[in-house]
Amino acid sequence: MELVKSFEEIAPLVKQYLKVGMETNLFLSEEEYRSLIAQERLYYECFEGGILLFKKRAWDTLCYFELNCFEVPSIVLETISKIKEPLVVELVYKTKEPIQSISFFQTLGFKEVLRRVRMKRKERKDFLETPWKVKLASKKQQEAVFSFLQEEFSLHTGCIPSKEELSKILLQEKILVVQDEKENIMGVLHFEVQNAFSQIRHLAVKEAYRHQNVAGALIQKYHEITMQDQQVVWVSEQNETAQRVYQKYGYDFEAYHSLVMMRKDEEDGSITKTFNGD
Repeated sequence: MELVKSFEEIAPLVKQYLKVGMETNLFLSEEEYRSLIAQERLYYECFEGGILLFKKRAWDTLCYFELNCFEVPSIVLETISKIKEPLVVELVYKTKEPIQSISFFQTLGFKEVLRRVRMKRKERKDFLETPWKVKLASKKQQEAVFSFLQEEFSLHTGCIPSKEELSKILLQEKILVVQDEKENIMGVLHFEVQNAFSQIRHLAVKEAYRHQNVAGALIQKYHEITMQDQQVVWVSEQNETAQRVYQKYGYDFEAYHSLVMMRKDEEDGSITKTFNGD
């Protein structure tokens, strides 16, 4: 496993596996590549049938892949065996499950931990009355927002941004919060926008404030901000509470699914922790 030292080094390696029949989850932008490389957080392993990229995080390692051949070579087995922290990979598909990729990672010791389905806002429903005031999170709230995300989402499957990533997100004004009278955070909504496409990345409400339409207030403000965009969200297939909340605001299921797999020596009860809304 080699440390990626420059974008110019990794770009041609990734490009050479772009062939018919390839399965991949590797959709990093050049900006994301360069940021990870500058922080020395991106590693790779090339082999005859593909390439694996490893994004180091504070609590685990996230795996990206391009695969043309699904037999696991010994060099990959050796590499994976040397990684002691938890390894996470997410496989996204539209109709048929990527059986060959699933088998590839099962051979490496990965196990299924979570399935998601994508929902898209297809109906513009009227906003509901809510007493809550929604604000953009400020830079001074970075620590509070970071702690909130760690408390409400799984470290391994929750896609929690690092502190450096969160700092940029706050500057981009992509995090909404609802606070109580003491300015404690009651709920958070984090979203991202790319071209004419917007996505809810995180939405959660503290347990003491649920069933009070806090999530609804956050969703409505998000809709106001991104009203010209296509609005989507990934939801756990098992989380019917979250699904009902989104359906109330005009979302419906799409054909896109994802399977999250994890390789870890010990069981971790937090890996399936997901959004809890109203």
